[in-house]
Amino acid sequence: MSLYNIEPRAPMKHFLDMAKIPHGSGNEAAVSTWLAGFGKNLGFETIIDESYNVIIRKPGTVGYENAPRVILQGHLDMVCEKNNNTEHDFITQGINVLSDGKYLSADGTTLGADNAVAVAYTMAVLEADDIPHPPLTVIMTTNEEVGLLGATALNAKYLSDAKYMINLDSGGDNIFTVGCAGGNRTAFTIKCKPSPIPAGYSAMQISVSGLLGGHSGKDINAGRGNANIFIGRLIYPLISKYGALISTINGGDKDNAIPREAHAIICIPNRHLNEAKNELGNINNNIKTEYSISEPNAEIEFIDVAANKAYSEQFSLTIASLLRLIPNGVQAFDQTFPDLIETSLSLGVVKADDEGVTFYSAVRSSVRSKKSDVVSRLKTLADTLNIEIKTYNEYPEWQFKRDSILQKICGDVNTELFGVEAAFHIMHGGLECGVILDKAPQLDIIAMGPNLFDNHSPDERLEIASFGRCWEVLKAVLKKMK
Repeated sequence: MSLYNIEPRAPMKHFLDMAKIPHGSGNEAAVSTWLAGFGKNLGFETIIDESYNVIIRKPGTVGYENAPRVILQGHLDMVCEKNNNTEHDFITQGINVLSDGKYLSADGTTLGADNAVAVAYTMAVLEADDIPHPPLTVIMTTNEEVGLLGATALNAKYLSDAKYMINLDSGGDNIFTVGCAGGNRTAFTIKCKPSPIPAGYSAMQISVSGLLGGHSGKDINAGRGNANIFIGRLIYPLISKYGALISTINGGDKDNAIPREAHAIICIPNRHLNEAKNELGNINNNIKTEYSISEPNAEIEFIDVAANKAYSEQFSLTIASLLRLIPNGVQAFDQTFPDLIETSLSLGVVKADDEGVTFYSAVRSSVRSKKSDVVSRLKTLADTLNIEIKTYNEYPEWQFKRDSILQKICGDVNTELFGVEAAFHIMHGGLECGVILDKAPQLDIIAMGPNLFDNHSPDERLEIASFGRCWEVLKAVLKKMK
């Protein structure tokens, strides 16, 4: 069966069409132009701003002309991750979408359902003439996955005449998101140049692979391993005990994804080679035992290789020390809702070149002062190790609104459609809702979406039946907003 025959066909068509267009973060010009052309062809006021954000305005349907305006919001970009053995150029190639009848997935890459579902739903609403709805503003932003940059650059004038906003980038069956964490990015830089390796050393590549990865906000409490942290655990004793040198080290691709793979080439003094290999074997066994449930497919390999250059012993120790000392994972749970993660951070990327090594972390907290405290701790660590640190891509939290009309409408719709009471939760991942609410405090906001699994990894899947259920919820909610 053609994927285009999957119900609901209207949004599914747009989902599949969008998958054909490369749209990784920073590469959204083509998909932005495509969406804007769609809006213009329908005769609606359509704008592409300087950041390639797309804004489309549609009047309310008959009987809804004077209802309060509603924003439908999502983002155009996707996280581009692929398996190590998958050949795929995200700059020039679209996504090869697969289906097993229950889920949509991709062939060795991320699917991009985060957040193509939002684009698909809104396009279907825009073109429909049989869906009652109030006046709508569709806002699809860019560079969401790398720090909510499009939303941050969005002019507040596009938000000023709306009363409500439905974000389509979070949720799941019977779940609505009503708040999210704020956050920022941090980068440590150790400036150091490699030099020729002295005689009497043997090089070995240490590789970590096969980890599950995932979203470093939503999945941070799942007990999954972080490949960069594993590499630090493996190499630190080789350097601190045996004087090994780091030739190169790299791990992870995205600072907002839990890294699945990391690799380091370590140069070990020949006189300590056997001891170092025994040490590595012991650590390997410990990691495999500790993560046997949460990371059943973890692979740690040691391969003899050739290397010509390495960082000095001092810089190698600084690099390894940072990997061992940097805070990572859940730092605190919410005191009011004990199951809710309050504060976390994740070391997403380690990248080495001829100028040194840079470490990128994503910091999140629903409490602004706690977020600042984590950054302060990271700065203290940088001062202690005498290395550089910078923070950037700061974005605000989205605070829960207790008297939300939109929450009541969504709860009523969910009960009417499915006979199930809706759950409202606060998300630990960052959403654009916080940035937009900062620009337009009058907005009553809620977020929804279908069941997505393993976002930001090549195992990403979209549940087809849930895609249909969320579509029914969205239509019913719009109908009630008269």
